[in-house]
Amino acid sequence: MSYLEKFSEITSLDSQEILNFVNSAPHRYKHYTIPKRNGRGVRLIAQPSKEVKYMQYIGKQLILDKLPVHSSAYAYQKQTSIKANASQHVANSYLLKMDFSDFFPSIKPTLLLDFIQRTVGKLSVDDITLIKRLFFWQRDRMTPLQLSIGAPSSPLISNIVMYDFDQYFHSYCTSRGISYTRYADDISFSTNERGVLFHIPEVVSKYLSTNECLNLSINTTKTKFSSKKHNRHVTGLVITNNNELSLGRERKRKIRTLVYLFTQSALETDEIFNLQGLLAFASSIEPEFILRLKSKFSNEVVDSIKYYQE
Repeated sequence: MSYLEKFSEITSLDSQEILNFVNSAPHRYKHYTIPKRNGRGVRLIAQPSKEVKYMQYIGKQLILDKLPVHSSAYAYQKQTSIKANASQHVANSYLLKMDFSDFFPSIKPTLLLDFIQRTVGKLSVDDITLIKRLFFWQRDRMTPLQLSIGAPSSPLISNIVMYDFDQYFHSYCTSRGISYTRYADDISFSTNERGVLFHIPEVVSKYLSTNECLNLSINTTKTKFSSKKHNRHVTGLVITNNNELSLGRERKRKIRTLVYLFTQSALETDEIFNLQGLLAFASSIEPEFILRLKSKFSNEVVDSIKYYQE
């Protein structure tokens, strides 16, 4: 049974109705920009309409969930996290971090379609239309279809199409005593052998130039080598010289300030909810910090934030 027939069976729409819908789907997005975290430039967010989102959830269950994701991919996966990603590097003294430029927008339908056909089998013309127009958006009629930041299916698709990249570098690194992980567009390499990582950017560049279909490039301004002599950061977490994960001084200072403001009744409701999330994150990464907060501000204060309800 084709994917289109399965969609028809689940939605009770006939095949032509589904094709008519998906042909218009790339234009049923609300888009806006938000500032990037580093304060340099903006990020384009494109959120599908409720109807498109509903069909994407069906497509995720029927198609995407059945495709492999490599174990080196730590973003958007159940039972993985920022902490799990960073933990793969805590025992190593030398670290290399690299970052893809415009990761989601660079991913085009051909990547997903080629991977499905290599993994599952040849697709019909209608199934190709279904997949490329349901999961990818188009800002205007002159721009190509691309993966959107904001669709529920996009994170999984980004992991699926990176399977070969992840497999290659997992194998390459394992044979050389290097730890490799990828968290969305952030890739990390670490080792205990001095100098081993210096050639890795060239290897990554060669792989991307050899596999032009990936359409990806490295943001060289974010390529960073570090060691125990300097702060080692992986996906926003600090690896201490004791080989432990830490929130980092800046994030701790921010949390302490917010807790103090809470004691002064100086936080708005949404700020308190944000602080709840920060405390939960801190507890999962560095529980000792929560104990120090309780010692400084009292158990009652920290618990009152944790269980705060509007």
